[in-house]
Amino acid sequence: MLALRLGASSKAASKAVASINKVKQIDRWSRTPKSIQDRLALEAAKKGAGERIMQGTPLKDPRFKGMHKMEYKVKSQQGKDSVIHYIRDPKTGKIFDFKFKKYSN
Repeated sequence: MLALRLGASSKAASKAVASINKVKQIDRWSRTPKSIQDRLALEAAKKGAGERIMQGTPLKDPRFKGMHKMEYKVKSQQGKDSVIHYIRDPKTGKIFDFKFKKYSN
């Protein structure tokens, strides 16, 4: 009986760890600017600035089937980069899911 309980606890613990890891994976990219350059880059991306990336490769997330992954990069005179990725629906033109891949600080 004790072995069954330990097995159940171990299985529950494994599920909890997997759940925590999934949340960490989802939240690993920030959506909040950390500098003025980042804020301006985000504003430009929200207006549609950027280039399509991953052409010819479908996005893995089924929610984004048929959509395009976009990237907007800004480099300051001091050489600091701000890089933002987002999704664009080519049918509607809607853009969303903005994530910072690199901050300027």
